[in-house]
Amino acid sequence: MRNDSGRNPMLGDMEGFTDLGMAREALKLARKLLSCAQLEESEFVAAVITVLRMSESLKQWRVPVRQVYGRLSKASKKHVRPVMLGFFCALNDMEGALEFATTDPLDSHDLMCSMDTYLNLGLLEKATRLAVIGERAVKRERDGMVLNALHDSLANYCARVGKWEEAAWHWSKLTLSEPIGVNGLIGFVELKVADAIKTAIAGINALDAYRKQRRGELDIVLPGNEVKRLKDARVKLSRHLKHLERVLPKDRQTEFGMEEH
Repeated sequence: MRNDSGRNPMLGDMEGFTDLGMAREALKLARKLLSCAQLEESEFVAAVITVLRMSESLKQWRVPVRQVYGRLSKASKKHVRPVMLGFFCALNDMEGALEFATTDPLDSHDLMCSMDTYLNLGLLEKATRLAVIGERAVKRERDGMVLNALHDSLANYCARVGKWEEAAWHWSKLTLSEPIGVNGLIGFVELKVADAIKTAIAGINALDAYRKQRRGELDIVLPGNEVKRLKDARVKLSRHLKHLERVLPKDRQTEFGMEEH
């Protein structure tokens, strides 16, 4: 039911509850809107945005949001694509988000969500195309919050493709006064740990290679000492590696472009 101006009165009530922080009331109206047989594009967007802002459990909204999206016209589906992308990224469902990701983003939020999707799924060619757009965007962006998010997104991309110095530069541009500013500090530390892991692995591999090809001349001068020295060094490096990987687990190492070992 809509008023004389053609606007659904539930929209105003839902937005009012949202502004007042009344999550239960706002979400109740969002669910009621999504259950409508005839839902306009703007109403769908408003309902999903309310869910994203107010719900503490997005999983329960996956089915109703997806069902209503499926009933929209082809034109409306195209228009609400960025909202659907944001919804699935918030769910951390990158397989679901892939349908809505794009290499031709409408705005910075669209770019960052698409970048996150492609990086998570290992679609680096598409991520690279977005990185080019992102590098241009940071030069003209003036909103501090958006600028922080863009630098963080580009840092994640650079880390993934092995451009660690560029990743460090982007993380250095994050300001603590804006959201996700702490990501810069964490990113710096993780870069150092990633480099230490690579160094430890290289050291272990060097020791293993040397033990295989060594001729044992030192064994004549110092019987048994060299073998023990090599074993002790390997144990120490392995111990360091174990501790480092507690800080930067293997799944996070992948996000720094590191191969399995």
